[in-house]
Amino acid sequence: MDDIFINLVTMLLVIAIAILIFKGIYPVLLSIKSKTYPKGRLFLIISVLFILSVVGFFLTNVFTIDPDVVSGNGNPALLIIIPLVPVFIIFNLFLGIHVYTLLRTKFKSYVFMALSIFFIIIFTWGEIELAEDFYTQINVADQSFFLNQYTNTVYFNLFTFLIVIFTSIFISAICSLKKS
Repeated sequence: MDDIFINLVTMLLVIAIAILIFKGIYPVLLSIKSKTYPKGRLFLIISVLFILSVVGFFLTNVFTIDPDVVSGNGNPALLIIIPLVPVFIIFNLFLGIHVYTLLRTKFKSYVFMALSIFFIIIFTWGEIELAEDFYTQINVADQSFFLNQYTNTVYFNLFTFLIVIFTSIFISAICSLKKS
C-alpha cells in the first residue's frame, strides 16, 4: 500500500512541475505559432533544455544503486527524475517545433521519417538488450518492476533518451507532411 501512495505522490509532483513549466512556456509557444518569435532564441531554449536533460539523465545514472548493493536510502535518483521528466518532455516539444519549421519539402520530411524510424529501431533493440541483461542480473521476484533504486537505469539511459528524441523528430516529419 505504501508503494502505491509513494508512486501516486511522485506522479502528482511530476504533473505539478509540468503544469508550472508549461504555464511559463505557454506565451513562448503562442509567439512561435504566430511566427513572431526569433529562431535564434528557440535554438537557445532547445540547447539549454538539451543540456539540462543530458545532465539529468547522467545524474539519474550516478544516483542509481547497483543491484548488488543494499540501499537503505530508498531511491535517491527520484530527486533527479521528478524535475527531469517535465524538462525532457518540454525539450522534445520544442525540438519537434523546431524540426517542423525546418522541414519545408516532402523529400526532407520523408528522409527525416526514414532516418528516425531506422534509429528508433536500432535504439529500441539496444534498450531491449540492456533491459534483458539488467533483469538477469537482479532477482526480479524481490523487486517491483517500475521505479526503484535499481531500475532507474533501465528507464533513463542513452537508448531511451535517443528513442524519445527520434520519436519527436518522426512526429514532426509526419506533421510537416500534412502541412505541405
